[in-house]
Amino acid sequence: MDGIKVIENADGKKYSSFSSGGKIKKLYLPENENEVVRAVEYLTEKNEKFFILGNGTNTLISDDGVGNVMCLKRVKGIEVRGAEIVGRCGETMKSLYRAAERNGLSGLEELSGIPGTLGGALTMNAGAFGTEIGDYVTEITVLHGGIVQKIQKSDLWFSYRDSVVKKKGYVVLSATLRLKRKDKNLIAARAKDCETIRRAAQPDSPSLGSTFKKHDLVSAAYYIDALNLKGFSEGGAKVSEKHAGFIINSGGATKSRDYKILSDAISDKVKCAFGISLEREIEIIGNI
Repeated sequence: MDGIKVIENADGKKYSSFSSGGKIKKLYLPENENEVVRAVEYLTEKNEKFFILGNGTNTLISDDGVGNVMCLKRVKGIEVRGAEIVGRCGETMKSLYRAAERNGLSGLEELSGIPGTLGGALTMNAGAFGTEIGDYVTEITVLHGGIVQKIQKSDLWFSYRDSVVKKKGYVVLSATLRLKRKDKNLIAARAKDCETIRRAAQPDSPSLGSTFKKHDLVSAAYYIDALNLKGFSEGGAKVSEKHAGFIINSGGATKSRDYKILSDAISDKVKCAFGISLEREIEIIGNI
């Protein structure tokens, strides 16, 4: 496409934080909202299916490869308007937090360690330390049905790891977050505390973050740990010995299939022992 970067047969391993996956037939890398609109129009007119990707921090890519993927992590831009921050979909939560801190705006401290993009965070209503991104959204700009639309807070809804964005299949272009004024030093201190806790609790090895959603406010890690499944593995995929809620890539030629088989086995064991059905928090692209 004219003016839009497209990589053919891209290495899927480079676009998933689990470092697994096959080839991406065509990887579209738009750099602004106009290019996103043009790329979506192009694929829609050709009646070609495509997947939306941000940083790939909770996305598992099929070992067999996938067709068209549109990666939005290059769509950057942050504007501060009083107590509001407008962020483009490809901005990371860390970058948004830093902009907020510089301007004495509080609310994103707890979310600053989430590795994904704003678009991904809005889709799954990402959260940490009792705070969710949906708590601060006042407006989002999306592409839907070939039309760019602004959706106000009154027409938005967010719930635990779910949102209207996910349900409607919106392509997020940008969002406005309303924050609160606070002393910059207090903001920085809280973010540092959250980062310290996160680093102490979570593994350093490649992963997709939390594998499963909570069940009735109880973390999946509680049930997995109760079954002594830390270290349980399939191929190169292994339940982290540091945090039972994470499946890590332990190295070598780890496949996405290993992750899928292992997470299914964990689900079966928890179901058998506790009668609870765990729901994966991650997204899967392609057939695994």
